[in-house]
Amino acid sequence: PVLNMKAVLEESSSWTPLIFVLSPGADPTDALLQLAEASGMSRHLHTLYLGQGQALVAKRMVEEGVKEGHWVFLANCHLSLAWTSELDMLIQQLRVQKPHPHFRLWLSTSPHPEFPVGILQAGIKMTVEPPQGLKASMRHLYQLVTPSHPRPGLYNRLLFSLCSLHSVLLERRKFQPTGWNVIYGFGDSDFKVSESLLRLLLDSYSHIPLNALQNVIADVGYGGHVTDDWDQRLL
Repeated sequence: PVLNMKAVLEESSSWTPLIFVLSPGADPTDALLQLAEASGMSRHLHTLYLGQGQALVAKRMVEEGVKEGHWVFLANCHLSLAWTSELDMLIQQLRVQKPHPHFRLWLSTSPHPEFPVGILQAGIKMTVEPPQGLKASMRHLYQLVTPSHPRPGLYNRLLFSLCSLHSVLLERRKFQPTGWNVIYGFGDSDFKVSESLLRLLLDSYSHIPLNALQNVIADVGYGGHVTDDWDQRLL
């Protein structure tokens, strides 16, 4: 079933974390931004991608959010497992602190055996998966962009090619090791960056800059994820 984030929000409370459990290639950021805008909280949504050295920043964001009524989104919690025990304590204290009624704590994590069970038990868990199949994937990608450009014929053809490329890259993961020697986390952010580069290059050149497109999209954008030589050759 399609995740209804608005319904999940209505069922939540200020002391209950909302947890996105991620599948490879899934990214709930855009959906959360749209929900924040629809709920009038877009200016009060604060996002932090966790990693080394982000623990103090994350703690301060949660403490400020509790007082001011912000939405706090801590993404990729699995990359900061050493700090999640402290996060577990912060969540346990929410019931005692009586946070601002508008406060919401959003978390995202990939499944990991060391992720604190207490956080999962205290929160509302949502599974986020990428679209299944080429057609569904391409339909999803077209919803992420506004397909308009001063050179519509050329842009639309290249956009279709980019959507096809992204969808095929995702679908090949189903056939490991035939598809990829290594599973890569291609996501919506890679597509959106590539689409922005596509627009930029079309605005800068009078002809189709195929070599430049290949370099910045395939070799740098998507290729930045690829670590295996044979996978790089395939891409």
